[in-house]
Amino acid sequence: MIVPVSVPPDRRRPLPQATVETILDCAPDAILVIDEALSIRKVNHAAIHLGGRGIDRLIGSSLLDWIPGRHRKVLVAGLAKLCDASTGEATPSRALRRELTIRVAHGRELRVDATISVLRIDGERLLVVILRDIGEAVRARRALADSQVRLDAALAAMADGIAIADSAGRFIAFNEAFAHFHRFGSRHECPPTVADIVPMLEARALDGTPVNPEEWLLTRALRGESGVQEILLLRRKDTGEHWYASCHYAPVRDADGAIVGAVVSARDITATRLAQETLEQYSRNLHALVSQMHAVEETERQRIARELHDELQQKLAAISLDLASLGGALAEAPPATTRLLHDLGTMVERAIESTRRIVRDLRPQLLDELGLSAALESMGANFETRTGVRTEVEILGAEIADAALGALPAAALYRVAQEALNNVLKHARASFVHLMLDATAPHQVELSITDDGVGIDLAGHAAQRSYGLQGMAERVKALGGRLVVAPQPEGGTMVQAIVPKALANGAGV
Repeated sequence: MIVPVSVPPDRRRPLPQATVETILDCAPDAILVIDEALSIRKVNHAAIHLGGRGIDRLIGSSLLDWIPGRHRKVLVAGLAKLCDASTGEATPSRALRRELTIRVAHGRELRVDATISVLRIDGERLLVVILRDIGEAVRARRALADSQVRLDAALAAMADGIAIADSAGRFIAFNEAFAHFHRFGSRHECPPTVADIVPMLEARALDGTPVNPEEWLLTRALRGESGVQEILLLRRKDTGEHWYASCHYAPVRDADGAIVGAVVSARDITATRLAQETLEQYSRNLHALVSQMHAVEETERQRIARELHDELQQKLAAISLDLASLGGALAEAPPATTRLLHDLGTMVERAIESTRRIVRDLRPQLLDELGLSAALESMGANFETRTGVRTEVEILGAEIADAALGALPAAALYRVAQEALNNVLKHARASFVHLMLDATAPHQVELSITDDGVGIDLAGHAAQRSYGLQGMAERVKALGGRLVVAPQPEGGTMVQAIVPKALANGAGV
């Protein structure tokens, strides 16, 4: 271990020449000692390695042999000025330092950092030239400059506002779009750090919650967080202007994984957001209109069914009784008259049955008196009788379903089942249908109709604008639920209506 000690001046001895030369040869930079004629008098090992020539070819050669012709005039003028200003005492302030291009062996050129000092030794003025190869540094600077040019071009071409910050939150690169996004006139008006922008802006989440400065996206990215399409409502405190922003943010890490910065991109989505809000309002209005229309439709169905039952069906029944009485009174009538009376009675009975079926389809009495579960069981039985398609009805939680559904929601689900069975009859070519109502889930009622037919081409139905499916979907959507229509892997089609209980109970149709 070397321990520094104080040595009195009278005991200090000059270093031997061999020691000085050894020290020079240990230096990593090339060192040349040159006389006033610019002739090289001495070099170290680093100079021999840099020049690519043997020492016998270096000693006695001219420094100008190292300098390309295009640079010699400037260098000689600089050396002359340095020598004229020299007093013989070498000081850093009197050294000439500049970047030079030198020519070494085989005409190869290198970029070096050159420091030239003037010394007087034994009355002779000498130049000490120290050369450091900075080719790698120059190439790195050029690569960095090229990268910066490409980065600036890329940022300028982006419509989104982009900012890159260092670990202290200082912006090291950002584009004009970033400045305009924050309502600054140009990049020159944009503050240099995120801390400077924070007091100018107010940020809120979509639910209205204020975003504290420590939770700003760039700050979060510097903590290692990242996110995409985070939507904020921003407001300039000085002008009151506000806008919606969709932001992406992420940390920038070095090769070791340490966070050295962050990048944030922001897009002004105010127009899109306002259009979306307008569309959502239109959609809510449409659903309300559809709900009202379905409510009116159900009321009108109920009125027509009641009139058919109370008026037409009773009158047909009276006609049937009159025909029977007439037949008894005309017991001795000719056979043709008897046949006519019999045919009229048959026709009246069929009209009564048709009226009953129409009334049942318009507004089944069971739906009003016993609820949806009983009405669906009756629908399944009638469908099987009428079409010959084996129909199984499964009710899970019947009492819960009837209690959870008001009159209009129950009617809406009844119409979905009715339309689904009509589609089975028209398109499915099925031999079996399973109809299930399940109200056992905590928060929803599920109605499903599944057949074993040929399946459904959803793309074809969409192209043909299937109003039956659209009608079912609108009814279910008005209840706050969703309709799923899907082909089954084993063949056939499933129509599934899922309705939240909280929205279904008493909701409009």
